[in-house]
Amino acid sequence: MLLSVKEMDPSSRTWVFQAGTTLSADQCNQIRSDIHDYLKQWTSHNHTLYTYGDVVENRFIVVMVDDRHEVASGCSIDAMTRFIKSLEKKYSIDFLDRMQVAYVDDASSEITTVHINQLADAVHCNKISEDTIVFNNIIKTKQEFDTGWKVKLRDSWHKRFI
Repeated sequence: MLLSVKEMDPSSRTWVFQAGTTLSADQCNQIRSDIHDYLKQWTSHNHTLYTYGDVVENRFIVVMVDDRHEVASGCSIDAMTRFIKSLEKKYSIDFLDRMQVAYVDDASSEITTVHINQLADAVHCNKISEDTIVFNNIIKTKQEFDTGWKVKLRDSWHKRFI
């Protein structure tokens, strides 16, 4: 069952998948439609999951499951991962590269990425500062998404790489 983000409980399990590049408006609309179609039929052991999904910031797929109604099983999570992989293939866009750190470029205000192994170099070259907003895509709940998805580099787990 597809719900709005406002209907999701703060404890809702949350996944963020980051695109390797900024998505066009057409890509966002097509991917959003695919996500909604998938989530409307997504189940866990033949039980309806209460879900939310969208394309956010023209770069991220966000999926939430309200576990108060039905818990997403390992098999259903595997099915979602296969769905994300099918989107990768369909649109030729990487959504599963966890080595890319997304951040808001201080100069252009655009979201861009840097490989995690190059993060320290980007800081030393003043391309990124400790005040730069980075995206914490390993959040686990809607509450964490609402309060800790966009954080300053200094306050993120990424800081250990600089």
